[in-house]
Amino acid sequence: MNRSAAARTAGGEWQTTVFLLAAVLLAWMPGVGGQFHYDDFANVVLDPATSGSAELMSRLANGFRPLLRLSYAADHQLWGFVPAGFLATTWSSMR
Repeated sequence: MNRSAAARTAGGEWQTTVFLLAAVLLAWMPGVGGQFHYDDFANVVLDPATSGSAELMSRLANGFRPLLRLSYAADHQLWGFVPAGFLATTWSSMR
């Protein structure tokens, strides 16, 4: 493959990557301003372990999904019950 063909291939890969990234961001944008949904109410908003340290310690002691519970509690400390904050944490944990 000559140099100009390699450059065209690299340029096409870059454009494809940018297009896919833009498509994913466009698909996710409505969720940024959204609300909690479905099981979020029972597992996050209405669960006393999300905002109460005594209940959180009880949950951690029984070993039921400790990292998830700690994550919800940390999100609540950072963002309160703002869904976009919880979403930001989710996005930051994805790679």
